[in-house]
Amino acid sequence: MTRALFAALLLTACNGSGTTDFQVADFAAGNFQLTTTAVSDGCMDGAFAVLFMPDGSAREWPTVTEIPAYADLPSTYTVTLPSPYSNMEITVEAEGASGFRFADATQTAVLIDDVQWPGCVVDMGITASFVISDADSFAGSADLSMANFAGDNCPVLTGGAAECVVSLDLNGARQ
Repeated sequence: MTRALFAALLLTACNGSGTTDFQVADFAAGNFQLTTTAVSDGCMDGAFAVLFMPDGSAREWPTVTEIPAYADLPSTYTVTLPSPYSNMEITVEAEGASGFRFADATQTAVLIDDVQWPGCVVDMGITASFVISDADSFAGSADLSMANFAGDNCPVLTGGAAECVVSLDLNGARQ
């Protein structure tokens, strides 16, 4: 995660073309393709990683995600997220002078993986922070927390924990 944020900070300082013409305040709204580039599963020794990167390599999300203009933040709206999530209301807030964050979006009774854990539902939350790299891209990380596992087929978390946090490194590219 730290490497992705460091790389994004470097890109922010120099927008990739060797100039500093781009101003974060000018970041326009649009639809972005999110790509998961790394997963850190602190719950099940990597078992949840396959939900987000099934073959172990970077994976584009099957949906695009709407991101508001930096000038319009904060903004609350509904986005479509990949399985196991569905439509989710999120609030996007400015974070520092060069980024934005998804603030505590939540869903209850999400079916996490009906093949591996049939009937197991959890309450899930997302908190994410991104650094805007240039007019068309950003990078950062998201923490997906899962708690209140319910059902007969739920996984046993490492160390008997009641909550699980899966961290994702993500890139966003304007579509």
